[in-house]
Amino acid sequence: MDQTLSLRQEMSVRMIPEQIVASMILRMNAEELRNHLEEELENNPALDLRETVADTTTPFTCPFPTTPVLETPSRWRERASDDEESDLTADLPAHETLRDHLWRQFVTVSLPEERAVGRYLIECIDDNGYLSVPLLEVAEELGKSLDAVEAVLHIIQALDPPGVGARDLRECLLLQLRAGNWTEHRDAALAGEILERGWDLLVRQDFEAMSRHLGYSEQRIQEGYAFIRRYLVPYPGRGVRPPWEMNAQEAPLIPDVCVRRTSAGYRVEVTDIDLQASSLCINREYQNICRAMQRGKGTFSEDERSHVQEALERARFLLKGLARRARTLQRVTEYVIAQQRAFVEGDAQALRPLTRRDVALQMGLSESTVCRATIGKCVELPSGSIVPFEVFFDVAGAIKRRIEALLRAEDPAAPLRDDDIADRLRADGIDIARRTVSKYREELGVPAYAERRRRYRASR
Repeated sequence: MDQTLSLRQEMSVRMIPEQIVASMILRMNAEELRNHLEEELENNPALDLRETVADTTTPFTCPFPTTPVLETPSRWRERASDDEESDLTADLPAHETLRDHLWRQFVTVSLPEERAVGRYLIECIDDNGYLSVPLLEVAEELGKSLDAVEAVLHIIQALDPPGVGARDLRECLLLQLRAGNWTEHRDAALAGEILERGWDLLVRQDFEAMSRHLGYSEQRIQEGYAFIRRYLVPYPGRGVRPPWEMNAQEAPLIPDVCVRRTSAGYRVEVTDIDLQASSLCINREYQNICRAMQRGKGTFSEDERSHVQEALERARFLLKGLARRARTLQRVTEYVIAQQRAFVEGDAQALRPLTRRDVALQMGLSESTVCRATIGKCVELPSGSIVPFEVFFDVAGAIKRRIEALLRAEDPAAPLRDDDIADRLRADGIDIARRTVSKYREELGVPAYAERRRRYRASR
C-alpha cells in the first residue's frame, strides 16, 4: 500500500504554542468555544470525537488520498456519502466577517509597527463588536506597554461600525455619539451628559434622581433618553453580518458554569457545550501514522512528517487547554460563590465588594488568569437565572447598594453624614474614604446631609 501522504488543504494546520492556546481557550465564553471547536474539528484532521473514532480492528490505512482525485479523509467519507448532491454553495466566496471588515480598514490607517497589536485586538473583538480581553492582558502577552496597546485600540474604535472595540456598553454608546454628526439634534449633548455623568441612574431608570443630579427637568431627561434609544445601538457588530443571518433569531444565552444546590451545599459544573468538549480526542488514524513514522514504517517526506507532528500537537494543545479551562473556571467560580453566598441564595442587596485582584491573591493565581476566566462569561444560578460574572465584581455597584440601603433606613430627622456612612461601611469590612462616599451618594442622586436636613425641617 502506498503510504505517501498527499499534501492537501490539511497541510495548512499551523502549530500554535501551548501557552497561547491555553490562554485563548480560557478567555472564550461558551458560545465562542463552541464555534472554535467546530472550526478545529473541520480544519484539524488529527482531532476527533470519541463516537466517530474508527474501530480498533481496522488495519492501518493512510487518511489522505494517494492520488490527486478529490477525496476526503476517512473520518469525513461517511458524511460525504450521505449527500445525494454536492453542496452548491461550497465554492461561493465567504461573506466578509466583522473582523475582516475591521482589518481591511485598519491596514489603511495604521503604521506597520501597529499591525501586530491591531491584529491581536481585532481577533479579540466578539461578534457583537465588543473587545473581550483586558488591555493589560494584551500588553503582557505581546510584550508591549499598556499605552501602546491603548493607542492602537483608539485607532480601531475610530473604524466602522461606530462603537466597535468598546469594553462595555457605556463606552460603546459614547463612541457612537462622538463619531456622529449631531448638529441638527438638540438632544445629542444631553444624551452625552446622561452617559457621562448619569450612567448609574440610567441603568436603574431613575429619571427623577437623574433630573436632580444633572439639573434638567424630568421631561428633558426623558428626551435625552429617547435620543439614546433611537439613534445609538447596543451591539454595533451585528450590523456586519451575512444577509441570511440578518433576521435570524438570536441564540439563547449559554452559561459557562452552572451552580446547583445540593444537600451538601452548592456544586459548580462547567458547561459541556453542544459539541461535548469532553468527548474530543486525538484521531486514531493520525496516532497510527505517527507511530508508523517513528518506527520507520513507510516512506514519508519531511513536509508530511512536519504536517502530522503539527496537527497532533495542535490537537493535544487544544485538549490540554480545554482541561485547564474547566479546572480554572470551576475553581474560580467555587471561590466567588463562597464569597457571594447570600446573593446566590437570592438576596440581590447582599453582593459584597469583590475584585479580581482579591480572587487572584487568595487563590494563588495571576490577575490576568482570573480576568480570562471571568470576563465575558455567564453563570447560571440555582434559581435558573443567568447572570454575567461582572455582577460579582461590580465593586462600585455593590458599595452603592450598601450606601443606598443605609440612606433609605436613616432617620429623616437625623440624616447620616458622609462620614457616618463611611464609618458604618468600614465596620462591615469595606475600606472606603469619605470623599468616595460623597461621590457615590451624588451618583445615586441623593442630596448632601445639609440639604436633606433642610428639606425635612421645611416639611414640618
